[in-house]
Amino acid sequence: MRKAQIFILVVVVLMAGAFFVPALAAEAMSACQIVNAASAEVFDNLQVAVDAANPGDLLTVTGTCVGTTMIDKDLVLEGDSAPESEQATLDGNGAGSVLSVAIDVNVTVTGLTITGGYSEFGGGIYNEGAMELNEVTVSDNASYYEGWLGGGGGIYNLDTMTLKNSAVTNNTAVSQGGGIYNKNGGKMNLNNSVVGGNLSTHINFGNGGGIYNDNYYAGTWIRLQNSIVVGNRAESLGGGISTYGFLMLSRSKVTNNTAGRSGGGVFTGAGTNTTIRTTMIRFNSASLNGGGIYAPLDG
Repeated sequence: MRKAQIFILVVVVLMAGAFFVPALAAEAMSACQIVNAASAEVFDNLQVAVDAANPGDLLTVTGTCVGTTMIDKDLVLEGDSAPESEQATLDGNGAGSVLSVAIDVNVTVTGLTITGGYSEFGGGIYNEGAMELNEVTVSDNASYYEGWLGGGGGIYNLDTMTLKNSAVTNNTAVSQGGGIYNKNGGKMNLNNSVVGGNLSTHINFGNGGGIYNDNYYAGTWIRLQNSIVVGNRAESLGGGISTYGFLMLSRSKVTNNTAGRSGGGVFTGAGTNTTIRTTMIRFNSASLNGGGIYAPLDG
């Protein structure tokens, strides 16, 4: 618990300037190395390591691994947490989603930075399975899709995802969900986590600078507990959060977000189900309606 509290404090202190960024070494990237804990095999490419692994294996990552990876079996990915090691990093190098998880696959990711992704859907992570992210940073990824059906600069979730002590920062989407797009039927939990400094850029489709939560009728929901949504911007609706599904905020903060049209902090579409408990929503702004929250009757 103490570790989670320290994590949140660091982000708040940095609100006036840059947002939370992982502790990347200033020197040249260290070489990629992946060790399979079960077989003791060593790899220098994550996709090759995944293909060679058996379901349930633990893969330990050291250094910076460049490229995109599709995971089609249950696995655990863990960054090397030795004191002398820099933050282990997966860098998509602009070649697609950094991590893609297939349907009915369970993946746990711990202690990694996910960056450099560039894709239509989910620049950092495209998830159709069940994912848990622990002490993970999803940062500086982008979605280039233009339209109503896609986006998710950092994360595009279609199934189940939990973030613990994690950060989704400085990602960009042309359309919905600069940081996170939770799509039809998606279920997300954010605990002691930060969504900060993300951007949705399109004047019409740019909704949910931090989070876009889609489709109430499909049972889509997202729950934030002890989490912060800070410094995000949407050129259209919902600078911090834009929701058309179930949204639950508990003991959280939505602050310093901006919308080009309405709902600087939170935009809730008509007929959606939004529950807010013990949550601070302040210092948000919108050019038209609802600097803090906008809930139109017919939108």
